[in-house]
Amino acid sequence: MPRIRASQLVAIVTIVVLLLFQQQAEIGKVRASLGIKTIVPTQLVAVPAVPVASQRWQAIIASNHENDLWITGSDVTEYPKISAKSVYVEDLASESILLSVNESTQLPPASTQKLMTALVALESFTPETVLTVQSSDIQWSNILDFTVGEQFIVEDLLKSLLIVSSNEAAEVLAREYPGGYQAFITRMNEKASEIGLENTSFRNPTGYDAVGQYSSAKDLHLLSNHAMSHPLIKAIVKEPLLIISDVTGNRKHVLKSTNQLLEKNLGVVGIKTGTTELAGEVLISQFHLDEHQLRVILMGSSQRYEDTQAVLEWIMKSYVWIKPSDLINAI
Repeated sequence: MPRIRASQLVAIVTIVVLLLFQQQAEIGKVRASLGIKTIVPTQLVAVPAVPVASQRWQAIIASNHENDLWITGSDVTEYPKISAKSVYVEDLASESILLSVNESTQLPPASTQKLMTALVALESFTPETVLTVQSSDIQWSNILDFTVGEQFIVEDLLKSLLIVSSNEAAEVLAREYPGGYQAFITRMNEKASEIGLENTSFRNPTGYDAVGQYSSAKDLHLLSNHAMSHPLIKAIVKEPLLIISDVTGNRKHVLKSTNQLLEKNLGVVGIKTGTTELAGEVLISQFHLDEHQLRVILMGSSQRYEDTQAVLEWIMKSYVWIKPSDLINAI
């Protein structure tokens, strides 16, 4: 893990502040030349608190000399005991990695890859686009009891896809893609490359186990960044229970989330589960806890909810969040 010395940290913060003031000055000159009144801001853009390993922070504030500062949890010797094969945890505000174990290992992603299915679908369809269920869509899975000829708007198919992890919804979206089913999968892989997923390959839109289909905890984190930046996806993945209907309004379908954490009021704001025989239990979770935004990703778990809780407890015990001004004063 990289080290940042105290003197380097002070220099970096100083440079950032100077650049911010310089940028404001240049913008002011341009606005003045155009005759636009400049309103002086009351404060600079807020800099997020930085997570620092608790043991290291205690050492910093107790010392009178310059210390090496580990940005991630290198000073923590006892890691959470969990069943997951791969773990990746990030503080989203500061983009600090709080825990990473086998984060680049290629493992089956199961239904967490439906986040990519949703992103690709939204490239070609509007939320109001109407799509029709065909027999091939419900050949292998039909947990929502879709019927041949039943029609849904894309938004409701996405709700089915992301809340109850409907494979039939994934099949409809892929088959109705303008270029066809295989073109949809091709686009999933193209988009994976575009957004920097280095250990990811898709073979279907559902997450069914397949030869050559894999992802990694770090890649699922990057995928989640893009998914949660889309307002519709962000709104859907936090819903524990919804009811949708076909376009006629005559047939109702109950969507109960596969994410059990949404029922426990733990500050969870999504985002996706996945389970298959080869993948085991996979879970991407995002939390707002004590003003902190955390994302926890587990792959290859045998008890994902217990593992996630253990990781969260470890994070809150092992880290303190320090304001940059306090950090500079201490070192």
